[in-house]
This record gives sequence, structure tokens and C-alpha cells, in this order.
Amino acid sequence: MHTRVLYILALMMLVSCSWIRDDKVVARVGRDRLYMSAVQDHIPDGVSREDSAAFARQYIESWAIDRIFESVAKERIGSDPQIEEEIKNYRLSLLKYRYEQDYLSRELSPEISREDIVQYYESHKEQFNLTHPIVKARFLDVMEDAPYREFMVRRISTTSESELALLDSIARMEAIKFYDSSGEWMDARVLAREFGMDFADLYPRAKGKLVTVANTQSGEERMAYFFDVIMSGTAPLDYCESEVRDILMSVRKRELIRKLEQSLLEEAVENKRFVIY
Repeated sequence: MHTRVLYILALMMLVSCSWIRDDKVVARVGRDRLYMSAVQDHIPDGVSREDSAAFARQYIESWAIDRIFESVAKERIGSDPQIEEEIKNYRLSLLKYRYEQDYLSRELSPEISREDIVQYYESHKEQFNLTHPIVKARFLDVMEDAPYREFMVRRISTTSESELALLDSIARMEAIKFYDSSGEWMDARVLAREFGMDFADLYPRAKGKLVTVANTQSGEERMAYFFDVIMSGTAPLDYCESEVRDILMSVRKRELIRKLEQSLLEEAVENKRFVIY
């Protein structure tokens, strides 16, 4: 009961004061103390008094559990050289990572030219073999008795920008679902899931470039118009361009890190801080 009263008082002090000059202790575990300023830093701006109290309670309990856990673990496990070594290695890895990220933020250019992308793609096409079909398609899900159904169906294959804009506008109001991926490649499996089947089962059902699957019980009709399909082989550049960009950026990062490491080694040798005997 004593702990509960202190806890409630701490929360009341926390949420009732927007400006506090004296940083007050709101909780203690052994010699560790939690100050009000630390709790306030973890409460989002603009939340209600009730939500502020909930955030405060959550943070205070989390803070206490961490320190109680640490205390109990030290008592049970004691001084373990392996743990101390792991902590040392983790601290070293964290410091190294933070320094590398700071270095990259200053030295790494985010710009990758189209020329570099094309050159890498042409030189490494074997890396971009398709593992599944891809399509450029337009999908429409509509009720058979929906207003403007015939209008939408007739224009699902349109290449006119004005007609497509009109189709999109009407489909947003009248269709269950509509999207246009006629200008960019998409995973054929994603499209097939709209029909509740595999693409290997869906594609053969197409009549020409249009596939339609109707549900006579619900009156729902789903259809897709295929503008292009690639079943296998090398993925086109515009499908894997973002992947190529990521690869090139990763290469740049590794090169910069190697450059940083070499520079630090040379500087340490020059300053006699690194000596090999």
C-alpha cells in the first residue's frame, strides 16, 4: 500500500505540472534513482492527463524491472569474466557502428546515376533471374449489377490517359477494388491472390489478354487485363532497378568503410599509436 501511494503521488506530480524547476525523484531501486525529468522525456507531447499517467506508469515500471533484474542477476551469477568480455565487445561494436554511421552520413553520396545502374545491370544480369512471373496489369473487382459496370469493363484495357482518369474516378466510387499497374511490373502472385488462386492456374484462363472470374452466388466479378507478362528469364531493369540501386549503395558503403579503416590505421602508425613488433 505504501508503494502504491508513493507511486500515485509521483504520477500526480508528473502530470499536473507542465513546468518543474526542481527535478524530483519519482522512484528508487537500491541506489539507483529515477527523476521526473527522465520520465517526462518519455511522454509524447499533446497526450491527455490520463494517457500521460499511463505512459509514466509504463516507463517507471520498465525502469524498475530493468534495475531489479540487474541486481538479482548480479547476486545469482556474480562476476562472470565471459559476461564482462561480451559487454566489452558489444560496447566496442556499438562505438564502431556509431562512428561508421556518422562517417557515412558525411561522406556517402545518396546519388547514383542512371548510367551506373545500367552498367551494373548489364554486367550482372545473371543476378536478376526471375523466380516467379511478373506482369503489367489492370485489376477490377465489381458487382455484376453495379452502376457503370459496362463502362468500366469496356475501358479496363484503355491506353488513353483521359479515359483512364475517368475510369479511375468512377471505379473509386462504384467498384469494390481497382488498381492500375499497367505502367510498372508487379509480382504475378500478388495479382493471382486477388482471384484466390495461383498464377499458374489463373493465366491459362485468360481469353486474349483479359481474365474474368465471376462468383454467381455473391454476384461479384473480378477481372484483370494483361498488358505484358514475363514468365521466366532475366528480370527487366525497370523491375529490379531499386535492387540494383541498393546493391550499388551497399558497395559504396563497404568501399568507404575500407577507406576509413585504412586511413585510421595509417594515421595510428604515423602517430606511433599502432606498432607491430
